[in-house]
Amino acid sequence: MNTQLVEKGSTLCWAVSRRPCPRSRLTCFHYSYVIRGEMRGLFVFLIGAAAALAHASLGDILYERSNVRTGIGNGAYGADTSSIAATASYPGYPFTQSLTPPVWVAAQFTLSSLSLVNSIVVLADSTWPSYGVPPNSPFFGATMNIWNGQPGVASSTIVASSNLLTHSRWTGIYRVGPSDLTSTLRPIMSLTLGFNNVALTDGTYYAAWSITRLVPGGTVYEAECPPVMNSDGTMPVGTALQTSDGIQWTTVVDPGAGYQIGLPIEVSGTAIPEPDTNTLMLLAGSTFALYTLRRGLR
Repeated sequence: MNTQLVEKGSTLCWAVSRRPCPRSRLTCFHYSYVIRGEMRGLFVFLIGAAAALAHASLGDILYERSNVRTGIGNGAYGADTSSIAATASYPGYPFTQSLTPPVWVAAQFTLSSLSLVNSIVVLADSTWPSYGVPPNSPFFGATMNIWNGQPGVASSTIVASSNLLTHSRWTGIYRVGPSDLTSTLRPIMSLTLGFNNVALTDGTYYAAWSITRLVPGGTVYEAECPPVMNSDGTMPVGTALQTSDGIQWTTVVDPGAGYQIGLPIEVSGTAIPEPDTNTLMLLAGSTFALYTLRRGLR
């Protein structure tokens, strides 16, 4: 019985036959396109399916150390709060200067596998006096460089850059003092810098950024980044760096706390893991089966 494409009403379907395979007493079901076609399409489909299965369990966040929240619903208008740590000397960083060029800050992040980075989110606040309820972001421009090592070190270079500020919006959190939880002076804003699926291998990187436009046409007020916070109100050790001239980099150490602090950062994109043993076995087995079937049906 020959296998062929037949029409039933308006539907095309494959008629399946059963016949002995040459050089074997085994029987097999086969499709017309397997006999007449090159089987490249099916093989590509299997590769794609295996890749999709390998990627199905992966999330979009590649790295995240961005918590600043210390209180829930205890701020002005029921907003959340980020309370300054009891040992901290400053509410934000870089201290004593605004985060505008040539002043930059940097935060470390790590990737566990080859990844395509499409965005990085950082946080900032400003003492701009004209906030509404809810507050709108006063940040309208930013620039970011990704370094393949610590900025300022001879062996480190910039591997990607972006000045595409895709979003800047309120996080729903106010940066406040521990005795002034309802202050609305420092709403914390998120800034999302877009990257066009930059391919980065696994390893340690630094994202360095500065804010280039605050309140179009108005005064540039203080701009700074809140530190990473623990939910209990303490401030953890971090890897933050800063520069006042874009050349010489130093660690961001809070004088009161006496240690290097961390700056919030979230890196998003797509991780591309190496195929695991099961995936490789699936591809190898599928390839061998298709090859054997094709030879047997000639």
